[in-house]
Amino acid sequence: MVISRKIQIRLNVLIVMLAVLFITIFSMYELGYLDELLTVLARDHYIFYWMLLVGVFAEIVAGSMGMGYGVICTTTLMFLNIPPHIVSASIHSAESFTTAAGSLSHIKLKNVSKSLVKKLAVPAVIGAVIGAVSLTYLGEYYAKITKTVIAFYTLYLGFQILSNAFKKNRTKPLKRKQT
Repeated sequence: MVISRKIQIRLNVLIVMLAVLFITIFSMYELGYLDELLTVLARDHYIFYWMLLVGVFAEIVAGSMGMGYGVICTTTLMFLNIPPHIVSASIHSAESFTTAAGSLSHIKLKNVSKSLVKKLAVPAVIGAVIGAVSLTYLGEYYAKITKTVIAFYTLYLGFQILSNAFKKNRTKPLKRKQT
């Protein structure tokens, strides 16, 4: 049986990653850091595990539908009484990796309009910085108002996602650009 080169490389990477993970956990256990880590996690009533579970569930939904990760995580984490600025930071840091992977895939398939990216890059960065800074300050001082606004916004986004999910397929074929 011949294993292709790509599969062999992926298996080797998986084996190395599992070995590193095993060595790290074993070392933490032997040095006593694992007990300390479990004590720290227990202080927050195991909220980390709930956040991890929500993230996995939301990623399954987003992977199957192509959308909804942020809405599901925002709603659930706010329900767990996590402050809005922490919710935003955790969701955006998690989405960074999936967005980067999707972007690389689109670039590889030449499915990116470079002129549009150039036009949107600077305003997007400015908007992201303004949003993060304002949520950090407003989210701490006006948490009740911020949570209410975010709750209504995610409710609206949830309705939009559900309406798109149950929308009938287009009857007309898409027009393609002629090159």
